Amino acid sequence: MIVDLNNTSEYEKQIIHLDSANGIYNDANTFDFYIKFENPIRNISSVKIIEASIVLNTKNSNRTLNFDDIFYIELNNYDRIFYYKNTATTFNTHKYFEAISYNHADYHTNALSRFRNFYSLASSNWTDPTIYTLNPIEQNCTRFTIKIRDKNFNILNKFVDEFFKLSICVYTIKKNIYG
Repeated sequence: MIVDLNNTSEYEKQIIHLDSANGIYNDANTFDFYIKFENPIRNISSVKIIEASIVLNTKNSNRTLNFDDIFYIELNNYDRIFYYKNTATTFNTHKYFEAISYNHADYHTNALSRFRNFYSLASSNWTDPTIYTLNPIEQNCTRFTIKIRDKNFNILNKFVDEFFKLSICVYTIKKNIYG
């Protein structure tokens, strides 16, 4: 089924809050996990990001955060953003769903740093840059797989008291109005 850009389908919206505390980790020491659903989500046509936040422990982990740190969020294969990196010897394309830049002003204590991206839910048409449109639609989604990568695109190590939260709006096709 092809996504209908003429808006002749009836859609349902579901707000989903994903928390790394509920994740099943492939490796307990990295931010590489998935969240399995009790009931599958059917006919996903679009996914809109509402909020993404990460809390990192800078005391117990000996992690140092710098002004140029950025964390890339991968959600399934929903590649909303493309990043092209050209070095002297290679040309790489990196695809990801969202990126969170380190911001010392968001929330910072001697031990924890929290930073986030927040987007309004007011806009919801298919031209909105915060929406990833699936084509073809995903007919049966049973889990979300999430990986967080550092600025070098390595999977981020996970230490004590660190977590990640993601809020998204999932648009599913309910029925074709003209069908």
